[in-house]
Formats: sequence, C-alpha cells, structure tokens
Amino acid sequence: MAMKSGALRVYDARASLRLLIVFIFALVGTNLSAATLKQVRGEPKPSIQVINGQRPGSVEIRAGRPTDLAPVLIIERQRPDGSFEVVQNLDLGSLHLVKSCDQPIKRCVQINSRLHPVSWSGMSCTAQCQKICDKNTRLHGRFRFVVFSCDRKKRYEGASFSL
Repeated sequence: MAMKSGALRVYDARASLRLLIVFIFALVGTNLSAATLKQVRGEPKPSIQVINGQRPGSVEIRAGRPTDLAPVLIIERQRPDGSFEVVQNLDLGSLHLVKSCDQPIKRCVQINSRLHPVSWSGMSCTAQCQKICDKNTRLHGRFRFVVFSCDRKKRYEGASFSL
C-alpha cells in the first residue's frame, strides 16, 4: 500500500510541475504551440514537424526518422470562426514538397531529417513554381501549412502565420 501511495505522489508531483510550467509560460505571455504543450504534458514528439520559416511563406519539414510524405504542400486559410479551409488552385493546381521547381513530382517524398521546399510567394497563381498567370492576386489573412503521410492517414499541421 505504501508503494502505491509513493507512486501516486510522484505522479502528482510531475503533473503539478507540468501545470506550473504551462502557467508560467501563460503568465509571461509566451505563446506555446500545440506541439510544445504536448511535450510539456509528456506526450511523445510527433515524427513530422511543420515549422514556419523566417519569411512568411517559407516552411521547413522536420522528420524525427525517415518518413514518406504525400508530395502536396497544402495551405489553409483561417476563417472568421477560427476554423481553417484549404486554399484551392494555388499555382494553377497545388504546391508541392520540392526543393526546386524543375524537380519531378513523385508519388511519395522521403524526408530523412529536413526539407526546405520552394516557398509560397503569397500569390494565387504564381504561388510556387508557376511563372506566368494573368489572374494572379496577392492573398491576405492567417494561413498554415499542412502535409500528409504518403498513405494520407496522418496529417501534420504547422502553426498559423499572417500575410
């Protein structure tokens, strides 16, 4: 019985420490991402991280282990109610997880550690690799990048950013 009580105290101390860390960050005004909160709560780190680059429209895909992803790089726009919707027909089709615009599109893209795909320009038609478009417009709002596992069973979302 004493062992159960001691184990319960250790668990309570860890849970209390995690809550204290979250509270301190909230008090200081630091924005914690969903991934950071999961780590504070002791949940495992996801195998894929979608990280916004220094410039709006740039992104880095990090893999904790070699992983195959679907080749499409999705951009979602935040609606007024806070939900997100896919931005359709970027680059006269879709954006891709490519390092250069002359790279062929494969069925799956293997990420070994990091990938810096060609950035999104913030434009509708000339969004990534399309060079000429007579219906081009600059997009504004809050957006996020999304990628999927090659089998499309797992979804990985980045933090939102503004344009």
